[in-house]
Amino acid sequence: MTFNLPRELLPREAREGDVLNIVISVDNQTMPEYDEDIDTLINEDFKKD
Repeated sequence: MTFNLPRELLPREAREGDVLNIVISVDNQTMPEYDEDIDTLINEDFKKD
């Protein structure tokens, strides 16, 4: 897979042609916090109407 990343997201020592290891994972511990934040925002938005 090929895609472009902003330079500031790459390690400073990365150079053209380097192979980068990128790991994407699900953070199940943080999800409940986001769910609560989203619920709060939705409820606040509906209260405005």
